[in-house]
Amino acid sequence: MDQFLASYEAEHTVITNDEMTEAVRSTHANATVVRGKLSWISS
Repeated sequence: MDQFLASYEAEHTVITNDEMTEAVRSTHANATVVRGKLSWISS
């Protein structure tokens, strides 16, 4: 991950903490939660 960020920042600009925080918020807001059955629970 460090190598990817260094490469990205070299080509574009440094990614700020605010940008990272917003990216995490956006990702969580758009996430679809998928859960399978728990194997230890009988149906």
